[in-house]
Order: sequence, then C-alpha cells, then structure tokens
Amino acid sequence: MPRSPRDEEFSAFVAERRIDLLRSACLLTAGDTHLAEDLVQTALARLYVAWPRFAAGVVVLHNALPGHG
Repeated sequence: MPRSPRDEEFSAFVAERRIDLLRSACLLTAGDTHLAEDLVQTALARLYVAWPRFAAGVVVLHNALPGHG
C-alpha cells in the first residue's frame, strides 16, 4: 500500500526531530529513558492526528521568516 503525502511528511518530521524530542523528554522525566520514550510516543501519536493543522502552521511560520515566502 503506498504511503500518503501526509504520512511521508510526518515521517520526515519525526526522522528529523526524534533525537531532540527524546532529549527534551529525558529532561522532563528526570532521566527516565523509558518514560521519555513513552512521552514522545504519546506526543507523536497526538501530533499525527493533528498533522494537517500543525503542518499548515509550520508553512505559515516559515513563510513569515525574512527571506522566505
């Protein structure tokens, strides 16, 4: 089954930011890496549902930067 453009965009987002998200989650969980993984997984699951709205906001912000859009 081919992946949708939404899935491709979301996967690229996760691949680019997963390490930083895990690092931040480790700080939030006082170094508990298992809890940090759970936190990131839950956040990404919720983000996937909201992805169309989130991705549209990223485009608006990117276009608002000087030299873009």
